[in-house]
Amino acid sequence: MKKNIDISLSRLYERASQRTEVPELQHNIFELYYLSRHTYEMRHLLKHYKLTSEEKVEIVETLPGFKKSKTFNELLFLLLENECSHKIYHIHESFNKYVNEKDNAIIVQVFTAIALSDPLQVRLSQKLEKTLNKKVILMSFVDERLIGGIVFKLPGGKVYNFSLDKALTDFKFRLLED
Repeated sequence: MKKNIDISLSRLYERASQRTEVPELQHNIFELYYLSRHTYEMRHLLKHYKLTSEEKVEIVETLPGFKKSKTFNELLFLLLENECSHKIYHIHESFNKYVNEKDNAIIVQVFTAIALSDPLQVRLSQKLEKTLNKKVILMSFVDERLIGGIVFKLPGGKVYNFSLDKALTDFKFRLLED
């Protein structure tokens, strides 16, 4: 039976700040939300009745894409113990909004065909911070469906698509118009 628990965003933020884990926490919450929404395996893992909450947290911690964050592990354990893993999307949205307001920051999700190098991520963050006039928390993801290029997703549903896929689709439509 699903229980109703309240997560204090301010306390979650405070704990992550003390450990300097805010970006890692945001990334992990999104990664968990994304995987639980898009993969059967993650949904199955989170609801598996033979595994303890500790074992589930250990498994998630070792998955590729998750960054080390003690705060995230504690949050995940709390959600699993109280059978509230279904709240991850709400937590993701609420926590990001809270952090954005608190730190005058914006989370930008970046999707590319191959992983971005660390120096490239730093340069990209700096350019975006200059353009958006806010602190940028970059969340980089590999999207194997992309042929090449880059896609930016900003809060509020704004998407800037500079992918080769989009360019080819646009070119196709221009050819069909003539």
